[in-house]
Amino acid sequence: MSSQSMDQGSNDDDELASWADDFKQSSKVSPPLSPDAVIEECRRTDRKQNLAWASQVLGLLFAIANFLGIVVHTRSAIVAALSAVVLPTLLILFGWFVHLRLSVGKRAQGTVASFVAWMVQQKRAELRFTRANRLALVFLAIVFWGWLPLFVLSKAEGFGAHPYRLAFGAAFSLIVFVASFLRTSTLVRRGEQGLAHWTKLEASFTDRP
Repeated sequence: MSSQSMDQGSNDDDELASWADDFKQSSKVSPPLSPDAVIEECRRTDRKQNLAWASQVLGLLFAIANFLGIVVHTRSAIVAALSAVVLPTLLILFGWFVHLRLSVGKRAQGTVASFVAWMVQQKRAELRFTRANRLALVFLAIVFWGWLPLFVLSKAEGFGAHPYRLAFGAAFSLIVFVASFLRTSTLVRRGEQGLAHWTKLEASFTDRP
C-alpha cells in the first residue's frame, strides 16, 4: 500500500471520528449515534420494513374480508354504501404505502453517509404515510358519523326496542376514533422528531468546510 493511500485512509478515519464527536455533542433530539449505531439502526429499519409490508397486506385483506362478510350477512344497501367508501379508501392508502416504499428502494451499502441518507428517505416516507393515515382516519370518521343517522333510521324499530345498543355502539365508535386519532397524531409527532434527527445527522456530512 502506498503512503498516499495510507494517508487517505487516515484522513477518512479522522474525518469520521471528528464527525461522530461533533454529532454526539450537538444532538438534542435523541441519544447520540456512533457510526456503528447508525448502521445497526439501518439494519433494524430494514427488518421493520418487512414487518410493515406484512401488516399492511394482512390488514387490507382482513378489512376487505370483514366488510364483505358484513355486507353479505346484513344484506343491507346502506351497509354496502359504507363499504363502497371505506374499501376504496383503504385501497388508496395501501397504494400510497406501496408507492412510498418503492420510492425509497433498498438499503444503501458502503459509507456511513449513504446509510444516513437512506434513513432520511425512510423517515420521510414513514412520516408521509403516517400523515396520510391520519387524514384517512379523519375522512372515514366524517363519513361514518354522517352515515350513522341513516343507518339508525333504517333500523329504527330494532334500536327503538333496544336503545342501549345504539348508545353502546355510538360510544364505542367514538372512543375508537378518538383513540386512533390521538395515537396517529403521536406517531406523526414522533416521526417529525425522528426525521429532524436524521436530517440533522445527514447535514453534518455536508456542512463541513
